[in-house]
Amino acid sequence: MAFDFADAAIREARASLGNCQNVCIERRSLPTELPEDSYDLIVVSEILYYLSAADLASTVDGLVARLEANGDLIAVHHRAMDRCHGYDGFNVHASLADRPELREIACFDDAAFALRVFRKQASAHHVT
Repeated sequence: MAFDFADAAIREARASLGNCQNVCIERRSLPTELPEDSYDLIVVSEILYYLSAADLASTVDGLVARLEANGDLIAVHHRAMDRCHGYDGFNVHASLADRPELREIACFDDAAFALRVFRKQASAHHVT
């Protein structure tokens, strides 16, 4: 499943992946329209730093809840802090790193972007 809130991104994805029968592309918004299924891989790219602090926290909660045990969450975001709420890739990735269920297993940083791979621990218990 792939989704975005921007119609132009949906059109481009459908044009690029139109022949792939196993890919579902939908228009959805975070955090209110996260899919209900669980996944062994979730990729979030160039989106989390556009969310308000409350929506970022809600989205991270939703992503972690939908990630299967031993599943991977890949986050890649630009390093510039000129996004809507003043975050950059490091800020939003820190919100993922703060989750006790997730363990960072890989990272890559360059002048333009930050990339992190987190794995959900099989025995992690979320305390509320």
